[in-house]
Amino acid sequence: MIRRKKRVLIISFEFPPANNPGALRISKFAQFLPEFGWEPTILTVEKRGELPLSLSNTEIIRTKYFSIKEFFSGKDGAAKHTKVPIQPADTVPKSEVNIAIRALQWLRPIYKLPLILTLVLDPQGWYPYAVKKGLEIVSAGKVDLVFSSYSPSTCHFIASRIKQKTKIPWIAEFRDLWAMNANESKTQPFHFLEKQLEKRVMQRCDQLITVSEPLAVKLKELHGKEAEIIYNGFDEEDYAVIIPLTPKFTITYTGTIYENRDPSPLFEAVSFLKINGKISPDNFEIRFYEFESSFLRNLLLKYDLKDLVKVFPAVPYKECIKKQKESTVLLFLGWKDPHETGNLTSKIFEYLASGRPILSVSSEDEAVSKFIKDAKCGVVALKTQDIENILISWIEEFKRYQAIISCNRAPEIIRSKFTRREQTRRLADVLNKYVV
Repeated sequence: MIRRKKRVLIISFEFPPANNPGALRISKFAQFLPEFGWEPTILTVEKRGELPLSLSNTEIIRTKYFSIKEFFSGKDGAAKHTKVPIQPADTVPKSEVNIAIRALQWLRPIYKLPLILTLVLDPQGWYPYAVKKGLEIVSAGKVDLVFSSYSPSTCHFIASRIKQKTKIPWIAEFRDLWAMNANESKTQPFHFLEKQLEKRVMQRCDQLITVSEPLAVKLKELHGKEAEIIYNGFDEEDYAVIIPLTPKFTITYTGTIYENRDPSPLFEAVSFLKINGKISPDNFEIRFYEFESSFLRNLLLKYDLKDLVKVFPAVPYKECIKKQKESTVLLFLGWKDPHETGNLTSKIFEYLASGRPILSVSSEDEAVSKFIKDAKCGVVALKTQDIENILISWIEEFKRYQAIISCNRAPEIIRSKFTRREQTRRLADVLNKYVV
C-alpha cells in the first residue's frame, strides 16, 4: 500500500519571484518537503520581483492584494499591478477607499508608530482574498495542516482566521520578531497594544517556529509557548559552481545596511591602512551589494574611502552567490542594539556555504559571533585596532598564497548541519507531530 503524502498549506506573502531572504526560505521548504512526505501548496500574492523560480511539481496559488505602503512608495506590488484593484475587498466601493487613502496621507506622522505600521503598512489588503482562497482549499480536502510565515503579520492574521473556521492544525513561524522587533521604534502605549494584538492573533496557534535560540526565548516569554528552531541554512546545489577569486584583495557585503549595523570600525581601520600606504585601489577593495543606503554613503564621505569602497545595487540571488564566492573575505555587520543580538540571519549561512572567511564586525555576545567561532568559519572583532591587525595579516597571506588559507572553510560535519535539506527535514519532524 502506497501512503499518500501529507499536505500543508504554506501562507507566505514573501515568495519568488520576490528577491529576499524570506522568499528564498519558503521556496526551499517547498522544494525539499516532498522528500520528507509532505506535499506543499503555496498561498501567496501576485508576482513581485525577478528571482527565478523552479518548483514545477508544487501548486502555487496567487491572489490579488493591496498594500498601502507599496501604493505610496510606487515599488513593485499593488501600485504597479493594474490587475490588482485598489480596494481591499470587492465589496468596498472604490470611492471610499480613495477617501481612506487621502486620509492616510495626512496621517503619516501617526502611522509611523509601531501599532499603526502593523495595521496599515503591512499588506492587510491581502487578508480577504487569502482567507477566501485558503478556506476553499481546506474545504476541498487538500490540506492537513496550515503553516504561516512572518513577516508580514498579515500571514498570521490569515492563518488564525482559517484555524478559527476549520480547526485545522496551525504552525506559525517568526523569521523575525513582531511586536518585540528592536529594529523598529517602540513607544508607549502603542508598544503594549501591539504586543496584546500579537498575543491575541497567536492564541489559536498550535506551534511556534523561529530561527535562533534567543528569539525562541523571547517568543516563549510573550506567548507562553515553546518555539522550535529551524535555521535558515543554505542549498548545497546553489554553491556547487567553482568561481575563481578576484585578483585583488576583495571584501564583500551583500544585503541591507541598517544604521544600527555600523561598519565604522572597519572603515576606521581601512582609513588607517590607506594613510600609511598599506593598501591602495590597485590591490584592495570593499564592495557593498545592498539596497539603497544614504547612511552608508555618508560614512564613505566621512572616512574619505570612495576610492576603496564601492557601493552597488542589490543583485539577484544567483549573482549574489557569484559575488560571494569570488571574494577574498566576506563582511558581516553585527547589531549595535543589544535586543537584536539573537538574530541569525540567512546571510551568515550563505557566507558559510561560500567557503570564504568571514570578518564579523560584532560584539562577542552576539549569537552570530558564537556561531562563527563554533563553525570555525571566520573571525570576530569590534575594535578598530583588532580589525587593523586582522587585515594586515590577511593581506600578507593573500600576497603569498592568493587566498586566505589560515581561515577558509568550516569542517564538512558542521556545514552539513545547516543545509536547507537538513533544516526542511527538521521542519517535517515538527509537522509530523500534528498529523499522523
